[in-house]
Amino acid sequence: MSEKRDAVPAIDAEATDGRTPFEVFAVDFLTARGAVVEPKGPLDWDATLPPDLAKKWRRQAYRLIFDSERATLPRGGAFAAPGSFAGLRLLETARGAGHVARFHAEAKPGVDARALAGEGIVLHDVDTAKPTLGEPRHVVLVGFHTTLTFQGGSPEQDLRSMLVDPRGPSFDFWEPEERRRAELLPDFPQGFEPAPYDRIALWAETEAWLARVLEPRAARWRKKAEEGREKDLLRLNTFYQTRIQEERDRRRRRKNDEGESEEPATEAALKLEWGRRTKAVRNRYEPAVEVRLWGIEEIARPRQAVTYPLTLKGKSVGALEVEVDLAMGTVVRPPCPVCGRTAGEFWWDGGDLACRRCRGRRPRKQAAGEDGKVPSGDGKAATDGKTAPRKAPKARRKGG
Repeated sequence: MSEKRDAVPAIDAEATDGRTPFEVFAVDFLTARGAVVEPKGPLDWDATLPPDLAKKWRRQAYRLIFDSERATLPRGGAFAAPGSFAGLRLLETARGAGHVARFHAEAKPGVDARALAGEGIVLHDVDTAKPTLGEPRHVVLVGFHTTLTFQGGSPEQDLRSMLVDPRGPSFDFWEPEERRRAELLPDFPQGFEPAPYDRIALWAETEAWLARVLEPRAARWRKKAEEGREKDLLRLNTFYQTRIQEERDRRRRRKNDEGESEEPATEAALKLEWGRRTKAVRNRYEPAVEVRLWGIEEIARPRQAVTYPLTLKGKSVGALEVEVDLAMGTVVRPPCPVCGRTAGEFWWDGGDLACRRCRGRRPRKQAAGEDGKVPSGDGKAATDGKTAPRKAPKARRKGG
């Protein structure tokens, strides 16, 4: 994937509000390539193509409709979606040019990062000391927009977006509503230079994480495809077994009639056709999950780090860094050290923090105390006013 990217002219920030991710990507890409893009209505754009795209696509203009529920198209209009003809044209051309859309968010004044970090993270079985506050900075997050196709029988499609932090990397799903609330502005802030990273390697890690997270759904899909395959094979086998038996009965009835010519539908021909159709049914129900990447966004967000030293029975066991998003005034959930997925609640397990899903998945290696004994992990948390992460309440016995 090339690092080259054309200059993107400024786009009105209000034009991106309420737009779908693919619509923002398509408009941004066409504008970057020199097209004149004008809105004609909700989810309706008219693009006058530059000479190179007009020659390649053999048309001077494109009327792009992003409304999937629209019954009719205007004259010269084309339905734009990641899997449509116009959408595939945009994706292929954008990937060839190495196009990446860039946005940023502005910090809001008066955000208390320390107080927000103390209220947004819950820790179990580990104590925290007084936190330290870092300097505000911009962090680049990468949004990968994909189309998932579950093949096998009657295929199903699903649009999925992932927001990835290249520093970890850490992964999480990115819903369309979250993107609309992000209040993104075009391009990076003035004078900001992001740290370099390998997009191809980052996408490979994201794809591996997505396959791991989707494994339960893929297992259910495989079971559904296998059930449908067995039903179709049962109907197919019943049909051809009946046809072969009819052919054998017919052959016995005309056994003494030597003058009658043999019919084409012989038993051997039926068995060959039976084998071909069985293979076709098995291929049609072969379960697979196809992931198609159709959009990449780089987003610079203002962050401030709050670092909590972790202690266990008075002995230091590391530190937890929590970032606060200064644009939205919210805590950024840190990634789990085991699975990499972000979480807001952690347990001290096996010598490190672990989220609820990964708790108990590795052997416990707790640090020994000053007396040389391994602590039980039920020490009380150090309190630092409103700045320390909250401790989970103790479970109450049923009936009081």
